[in-house]
Amino acid sequence: MNEILTPRLQLFPLTMAHLQLALRGQELLAAALAFPIVADMAYPAVHRAMQTKVQKMAQADMATHAWYTYWLMVLKANPVAIGMIGFKGAPNVHGEVEIGYGVASEYERQGYTTEAAQALVAWGLAQPTCHAVIAATYKDNVASQRVLQKIGMTLAQEEETEFIWRITG
Repeated sequence: MNEILTPRLQLFPLTMAHLQLALRGQELLAAALAFPIVADMAYPAVHRAMQTKVQKMAQADMATHAWYTYWLMVLKANPVAIGMIGFKGAPNVHGEVEIGYGVASEYERQGYTTEAAQALVAWGLAQPTCHAVIAATYKDNVASQRVLQKIGMTLAQEEETEFIWRITG
């Protein structure tokens, strides 16, 4: 898996071994990567998602791991991991894939999530099996909705507690 570079970020795809290290402790992953990871990135929901990602990657072909893993958002100027972004699996039979992301609170409202999402969506849509990227946001998560609007996603569906966003390639 190759990294993705943006003007301010390096999106670094974690291998299954990296994810397994992170599950044992964020400090172990930071030591293996030789750059720090912001502390508030590791919370229980992320830990559960990593466990799911490892299980799915174990069953997937190695060539599809980029669709299952987390990509670390690493600042280029001062190498530190400030967030994670990734797809929730390989594209389905309709060529759709869902994206999710999170950034440490001290790096919010600085455009990093938008920059990372735009780059990963572009990467996904450039792959032959992907025709659309979707995202779900809680109705009260205006910041995340703004990220999706900035990268060209449009509101596709409204559910009881969430909005579903979509962009096609």
